[in-house]
Amino acid sequence: MGRSGTWWDCRPSHPVPPNPTNSHPVPQTPTLVPQTPTPSHKKTPTLNSRPMPTPQSPNGFLPNETNPEKLLFYPKLVALYDITYRFITTYLEPKDRTRDQMLQAARSGKQNVIEGAADGLTSSKMEISLTNCAKGSLRELQADYEDYLRTRELPHWGQNHPRTPALSQFCKDLAHPEHLIVTWKKMNDEELCNLALTLIHQSVYLIKNYLKMLENRFVEQGGISEAMTQARRNHRHF
Repeated sequence: MGRSGTWWDCRPSHPVPPNPTNSHPVPQTPTLVPQTPTPSHKKTPTLNSRPMPTPQSPNGFLPNETNPEKLLFYPKLVALYDITYRFITTYLEPKDRTRDQMLQAARSGKQNVIEGAADGLTSSKMEISLTNCAKGSLRELQADYEDYLRTRELPHWGQNHPRTPALSQFCKDLAHPEHLIVTWKKMNDEELCNLALTLIHQSVYLIKNYLKMLENRFVEQGGISEAMTQARRNHRHF
């Protein structure tokens, strides 16, 4: 992470101001780890122990649940939460109301994707709605970072900034948010803001594409109501 030529190594030397609050570690964002079922002895199937239908069954109607960790933009959302926590506890005063608003927006961007993926098992409408809410939360967070740069007369890096190409590629390649922990300790407020803004832009772009995919899937395959009706017809052979 400390290689010469990387975008964070060519930054101007700005001292990092002291933390306005007591130092405490960045909270670890929980990740969704699939649980391995505990093996058990075979039992005679009963009405209550009967397995739920699956898409592989001719009578199944429940789709496979989406794993948020498999979505390209999810690691970026986790990284955004961690960066935002680091930013507000380092550069914003404890009484600044923006602290809570920024952290809540970062959390909502992540949590709405998790909830939408879970609700999508039975409701395409909820999955689309919550995913779009995640996008809205990111837009809110974007405005807060832009406000910070503007009010403190710090540059918002654009496409012509010399450090933008390397930063953009760094964010595109980000697959494990924990890799940022070493990097962000070397950054000043200007760099953290532009890192967060780049992650937001890329995440919003990917979420828009994901929403379009969900739209096309609903048009082509329908929702849970159609699937339930068809499963019942298949079971009754008509």
